[in-house]
Amino acid sequence: MNKKTFLLLVLLFFMVACKGQEQKVVAPPPPQVKFQFPVKKEVTYYLYFSGRTKPFAAVEVKARVEAKVKKMFFKPGQRVKRGELLFLLEDDLYRSKVEEAQALVEVRRAELFKASSTFERMQKVFKQGGISELEFIQAKSDYEQARANLSLALSSLKQAQINLSYTQIKAPIDGKTDLNRVDEGDLVGVLGAKTPLVSIIQDNPLYVIFYASETEWLKLKEKLDVAKGFQVDIGTSEDEGYPYRGRLEFFAPQVDESSATVKLRAIVDNSSFSLEPGLFVKVRVKLEQKKALVVPLKAVFNLQDANVVYVLDKDNLVAVRKVNLGPEQGEEVVVEKGLRPEDKVLVSGLAKVRPGMQVIPKQAE
Repeated sequence: MNKKTFLLLVLLFFMVACKGQEQKVVAPPPPQVKFQFPVKKEVTYYLYFSGRTKPFAAVEVKARVEAKVKKMFFKPGQRVKRGELLFLLEDDLYRSKVEEAQALVEVRRAELFKASSTFERMQKVFKQGGISELEFIQAKSDYEQARANLSLALSSLKQAQINLSYTQIKAPIDGKTDLNRVDEGDLVGVLGAKTPLVSIIQDNPLYVIFYASETEWLKLKEKLDVAKGFQVDIGTSEDEGYPYRGRLEFFAPQVDESSATVKLRAIVDNSSFSLEPGLFVKVRVKLEQKKALVVPLKAVFNLQDANVVYVLDKDNLVAVRKVNLGPEQGEEVVVEKGLRPEDKVLVSGLAKVRPGMQVIPKQAE
């Protein structure tokens, strides 16, 4: 027997030996998963909007008399109180006008005293027939003119005092000052022009303006009661939640046909000055509270543009269940339709299973 024949016989022997042995394949055990029953809880339903903060008031302070700016009493960006002095204008001219008007008032009072005394005396003499009617009428006319002259002088004095008061320019509202528009030494109010001096923004409280679509408005309007201060929750784009509380105090009387929206305005306390006018904010309005089924958010996933969960049947086989979701509640979400309280919803091990697979379930704690 040559070497080639010997090798061929050995190969045939091993082939026959392997063919005679049965190959056994051991199937892997079913995967272990955890499930949870849907829980019925008291759930708050909200509507969500985007809005912007607006100042409660914005005033442009202007000069009302012509004069040079003598002194400025604030720094740009400073908070001021209503009545606080902002600018002092040169007032020498206006003080002299007040003194002149006061002197004229004294002259007119003296003239009135003289005319009044003369008229009283002439009235007695006229009754006794001692003077003509023309002389009596003249005395009465002098008295009436003296009264009118005093009234005119008092009015001129009042106007002079008002003009003098305009040289002290005070804050009309509480708020934060903008950049000053004039500097010390500038001439303002030339030829009666009301020169802008500075703007003041009142940022406590603040308004929040937002808009509701027709659909949102129809849901919201039956719940609204502005008279009772309907509460709204507000947060900035950096806030995780809605830390600011406000109340709805206005909504437009009709739907805007061009945008199909309704304008709403809330007022929010800003005593901490943590909000500024013009900020983009998120707004949440409470609609109602009611009982609803909730499941963990992690149990829900998207399949072919539908929200679904995995559930177990009586034989512990995995099935896909389409669900309609409601609002999120922290780490849970409301299921409006698709589940029953007795359904076993998978909450862990979702990546290890597929529909129709048998699993070993354990209830999650």
